[in-house]
Amino acid sequence: MPSEGGRTSLGKAVETLLDKIPLDRPITPYELQELSNLSWHTILKSAQLIVGIQNRLLKENVVLDLRKEKGKYVISARRRNLLSLPVEERLRYVRARYFPEPDTQDYLLAELYRLGATVLEKAIPLKRDSLLEELLAQETLAETEDGRIYLTEEGAVVAKGVLKMYPELSVSLRK
Repeated sequence: MPSEGGRTSLGKAVETLLDKIPLDRPITPYELQELSNLSWHTILKSAQLIVGIQNRLLKENVVLDLRKEKGKYVISARRRNLLSLPVEERLRYVRARYFPEPDTQDYLLAELYRLGATVLEKAIPLKRDSLLEELLAQETLAETEDGRIYLTEEGAVVAKGVLKMYPELSVSLRK
């Protein structure tokens, strides 16, 4: 890997490290030295640089771009917006920031979905209360002629979202 003068450029060292670091397990600088032919010192300095940059970008929620426009290189920094994140990361962010705990509505919708009460034929009897009345008024829930309750199509979509946000609700709530 070293250039003609015996030294490896920082850019080449960083690129080599990123190619050689396994995603499935930790690795020591000594192991990387064997895989990359870089010196232990170069590996450590490059890794510190990569981690430092990564931490700063994550902390500030920033993405850097490098592109060529009209024959010139342009470097730009932009804030990552919520929609640019993977779904799981978005859910973790929204949950941590706005909805750390499920509310009673979430529990009810998740339990109805888990029990399969998503169609008229699988409706279940429930005690009437203000929460049930509110969800019926919102048309998240529907009622059969004999008073049993089931999720509407929209209610099932909401319940799926609740279960994605709070996967722990997938387990029976009746213990």
